[in-house]
Amino acid sequence: KCLNFKFFFFVSTSSADLSEMLLAGTKESHTKTEISPLGRDFYRGIVKKDVLKVSLQTLYFIYSAMEDELERNKDHPYLAPIYFPTELYRREALAQDLQYFYGADWESLISPSAATKLWVKRIREVGKKDPGMLLAHCYVRYIGDLSGGHLLNNVAKKVLKLPATGEGLKFYTFEGITSQKGFKQLYRSKLNEVDLEMETKVSIVEEAVRAYDFSLKKGDGDLLHTHQRLCSGKSVPQYICIKLLYIHTNQLGPK
Repeated sequence: KCLNFKFFFFVSTSSADLSEMLLAGTKESHTKTEISPLGRDFYRGIVKKDVLKVSLQTLYFIYSAMEDELERNKDHPYLAPIYFPTELYRREALAQDLQYFYGADWESLISPSAATKLWVKRIREVGKKDPGMLLAHCYVRYIGDLSGGHLLNNVAKKVLKLPATGEGLKFYTFEGITSQKGFKQLYRSKLNEVDLEMETKVSIVEEAVRAYDFSLKKGDGDLLHTHQRLCSGKSVPQYICIKLLYIHTNQLGPK
């Protein structure tokens, strides 16, 4: 995956900390995610419960693969500094959400789309052949979901009228983190502590861009089709859209 000229200009004129390189190198991909049909409509409050359910399915398969590989490689020198299972792991939270929506037999009722299978395959390949590159997938998923989770939790709870106690939205609640800002600062400092050659840093950024591409492509399957079928032409009251826009512009993004 080719990185744009702006990224290489940034690298040549900066201290080249890995956290800053990841932020600069994935900026365009992050923007594409925000303005995708799914992302745009979610921030406008246009979402249906079935869309959320399919999204949680996808995330369950992705996080299961990623956390399996993290556990196998947790002592790798690139990964050990960012190994925070208590604070970040999402598989158990996703399992609770899926049980809420599908019932006790939820595991027999969900399956990955073709796009999700490719994403899982890539994570498994990286974990086995080049585990240091898992760092890129951790950055995209954990920091991205931590940054946007509060917003998405508010949207889903309000629009779908889900319980105020949090059932069905455990994924978006990082109970082990008391300060998102403080934890993200810690995480970035740990990224920067990893002793890496510039070539390796660029490879990690390239893998992070690839992770964003997989995230966008998941919409090519069941998720986008479900969203289009259920949400076409739907809208929510203007006051909700205005409030969501305010939250979005002030809180979203792996900053």
